[in-house]
Amino acid sequence: MKALIFLVFGLLSYFFSGQTYPTLDNDKLLLYYQTIHSAEKHIIQNEMREALSQYKTAFKMNAKPPAKDIYNSMHVAIELKDKDFANKQYEVMRCFQYPFEEDFLAKNKGIIAPKNKKCKNKLNAALIVKLDSLFELDQKYRLLSKGDYKKVQKEMTLGDSIASTRLLELIEKYGFPTEYEIGLAGIRPKFLHKFYFIIWHQSAGNAYSPQRVNFFPYLQKALNEGKIIPEYATFLMDLNNGTNFFITDAHDLRSKTHHVVLGEKVEHLECCYINKFYYPENRSPEQNEKIIQNFARINARRTKIGLFILDEMVQKGIHRAKNPSTPFLFPDARVRVQVIPNEEAEKQFLIQYMKVK
Repeated sequence: MKALIFLVFGLLSYFFSGQTYPTLDNDKLLLYYQTIHSAEKHIIQNEMREALSQYKTAFKMNAKPPAKDIYNSMHVAIELKDKDFANKQYEVMRCFQYPFEEDFLAKNKGIIAPKNKKCKNKLNAALIVKLDSLFELDQKYRLLSKGDYKKVQKEMTLGDSIASTRLLELIEKYGFPTEYEIGLAGIRPKFLHKFYFIIWHQSAGNAYSPQRVNFFPYLQKALNEGKIIPEYATFLMDLNNGTNFFITDAHDLRSKTHHVVLGEKVEHLECCYINKFYYPENRSPEQNEKIIQNFARINARRTKIGLFILDEMVQKGIHRAKNPSTPFLFPDARVRVQVIPNEEAEKQFLIQYMKVK
């Protein structure tokens, strides 16, 4: 527990250091994200009509809304049996080449009726090929290592250096890629573009592959142009800079399991646990005052950049974890998997985490 308290206060002193942090300076885009937040809160509360109304309002502000919002609004419309809107959004996702589940059309028969019209949006096939090849290079030795990165550190460092410098060249030539240029074919869950992993692996704190490219200014520019959503922009910028401006350990949600096999689906997950410092009764009066001040500072940063406040982020995470079959995708609804191999590990885990109330 002493170690935990030391960690929390260490983070507090770091946050109070007066460092600058990224912001979203595009007021119109900020209003768009605030409206999307309202829609997503209505989804969590199962208020679908209100959610759809907010989505329609938001889309009037943004000619090229992120795929996440198009996808979620499509599913809201499906639940409401709003065929016109659902099909309109489906066609956009189809033109992004989004890999729908095999039974998607069968499950939504009578609502989704594909027209397969010619897509207005033309994808950049050459750019897609180049980005895919860089992602393959990024992943090559990570996959071969089976988790033992030290074994392939030299090869991985070289591969990361090549992938990151070539990605930078592509961004400077084509601009920051979005689904409107490269689509979503073969995309990983939560609309995380594969080239994001190349940026991820250029983090300042990467112990196995040192940072070669500083992507921060490109992420900042992309954020203000609406080419990357705030959830991913802040995550990648914090990694890039070795900072932690938008999240705290106290809001760390976890599911636990006793066994995991690399590359396979995790089974028998028990959800949800959260850092004990999330609840005021687990803090001393002195800790409580400082932690509340810290939360307020971070929430102010989050609000200015188009993110949910911390407590709302936690509620999204809990909702997503407790409703695994929900079709809605929330990139910031993060619940980490904690592997508990033995009784001692379980004991240590429960010193720091407790079941969500």
